[in-house]
Amino acid sequence: MGNLACTVKEFVDRRRLGTVILGPIGVMLAEYDAVQPDIVYVSNERHGILSPRAVEGIPDLIVEVAEPATSARDRGLKLKRYAAAHVPHYWIVDALEATIEERVLGEDGYGPPASYRVGDSFEPLLFPGLAIEVTRLWP
Repeated sequence: MGNLACTVKEFVDRRRLGTVILGPIGVMLAEYDAVQPDIVYVSNERHGILSPRAVEGIPDLIVEVAEPATSARDRGLKLKRYAAAHVPHYWIVDALEATIEERVLGEDGYGPPASYRVGDSFEPLLFPGLAIEVTRLWP
């Protein structure tokens, strides 16, 4: 998770696109709906949702690191919650399988995942010009 967060943060900071926060960080999706994702990105356009206590609104990207105990929840309940809240981009990093799944919100929720594994280059739709060699995330 640290390698991914650092890579994305360096890209975002260099281009002054917004703020990358390594969790746990509270994200208020709605008045009574809070989550603590592993990584959050908030673009400059949504900067107003950042407060000293939490992210108080919908971030551009939420990243969850799935482990055996959380994998079903990250791909089930959390996927549905984030789609219902209209989180535009959701990545699931599977630590056991050494993969990254990219989900992009459409009119009917998230489309099928684009999955990247060791040996692939992950070029997220949210960050044109960023290429992450998945192999480098699991040294």
